[in-house]
Amino acid sequence: MSPDSPTSQPGGSGSSLWVALAAVVGISFVGFAAGTSTQAATSAPTRSLAPKASSPETIQAARPYRELRETHGSAPRNFLDHTLTPSGQEPVEVTPDVLDAAAIANVVAERVSRRAYDGAPPTIPHAVHQQDASACLACHGRALEIGNLRANFPSHHPMSSCNQCHVPNESPVPGGLLPNALPVAQFEGLPPKRGERAWGGAPPVIPHPTFLRERCMSCHGPTGNDPIRTSHPWRQSCTQCHAPDAERDQHP
Repeated sequence: MSPDSPTSQPGGSGSSLWVALAAVVGISFVGFAAGTSTQAATSAPTRSLAPKASSPETIQAARPYRELRETHGSAPRNFLDHTLTPSGQEPVEVTPDVLDAAAIANVVAERVSRRAYDGAPPTIPHAVHQQDASACLACHGRALEIGNLRANFPSHHPMSSCNQCHVPNESPVPGGLLPNALPVAQFEGLPPKRGERAWGGAPPVIPHPTFLRERCMSCHGPTGNDPIRTSHPWRQSCTQCHAPDAERDQHP
């Protein structure tokens, strides 16, 4: 075999390996460069936190509270958005009626007739399905109004067991106890009172506990009873002006 034979040339397979390795390194470098350049181009630009200067003509002056009480048309267009029902039905805005002392007494008497004592959860004046809360929320979840009856939404957030606190006036189950079969409760709650004011014109304090009464619009909103219906239901934070009563809303 002569020295000039192709099989006798040293480094033939080694040169091919170096070429393949160089190609892999080149492809990797191209991919890295392309990836880093794309990331830099698509990154969000940084924003300056410095406040922008605005002219005094574009700033709207806050309206005093004395004008809000006198101007009823100053409410924003979406002041009832927080009372929208789950089905998307917007409640009708109701104008409060002027009630006399006898009408107010009737409303208070109806409230007392549906409670075991002052401050107790109201009883259910009709037969109910006691398996889950879906039957209750079908009417009370959206403040459904049927004829002259209105099922106000709960004063607390929806829970899974309504009958744990609210019991029917008459037992709907067969063989239920008679109304007089149980002793009458001797507990007496605090009677309702008017909210006191720190000074004339100040917002009245909340004259009852706020536990499980977080949704003020249940009683004081557009679907509430006339004697306690608020004149400004579009406000979102009631306790910003109406402070709880230190005597009736005590917490450990």
